[in-house]
Amino acid sequence: MWEALEKHLPRGEWVPLEDVYTIVESNLRLDAEDLSRNGIHSAHPRWKTTVRTLLRLKKQAGVIRGRPGGDLSHGHS
Repeated sequence: MWEALEKHLPRGEWVPLEDVYTIVESNLRLDAEDLSRNGIHSAHPRWKTTVRTLLRLKKQAGVIRGRPGGDLSHGHS
């Protein structure tokens, strides 16, 4: 998943989380498990939780930057 994001995220620009989801949907084949809800109380598919977890880990590692509202930036402008 990270390979697709790294390839398609514009460098040095702030990108809304919804655009990150679009990149994943457009560039990865999501299977039935990915598309299933992440628990009975969740309205979101499992793959979106995976994306958010991956982004959190990349932020902690300093690979991407985040800002309030969920936007993120990969690379420097």
